[in-house]
Amino acid sequence: MPDNIIAECLNLPGVKFADAQIQDGIAEIKIARRSELGFACSNCGQRTYFTWDSNQVRIRDLSVFDKKKVYLILYKYRIRCPSCGVRVEKRDLLM
Repeated sequence: MPDNIIAECLNLPGVKFADAQIQDGIAEIKIARRSELGFACSNCGQRTYFTWDSNQVRIRDLSVFDKKKVYLILYKYRIRCPSCGVRVEKRDLLM
């Protein structure tokens, strides 16, 4: 089974599957970004590879797998944009 099959099934470009677990009717799918893509500034859209810090976030997704609640676990980064300074990364996934 390919590493990115979960990302493909969930239609999440630019991410890769990291881990998954189902417990007490809740499915948690950990996904990681593909680092070679860099980060886009949420203010100006400029690409950079410099991160400032990151926080793990848990996003509720649609119920699947026999009506189990599904959460996507990922890191949201603050980046150092050359033009704007420290900003939150732009993530289409979170829109």
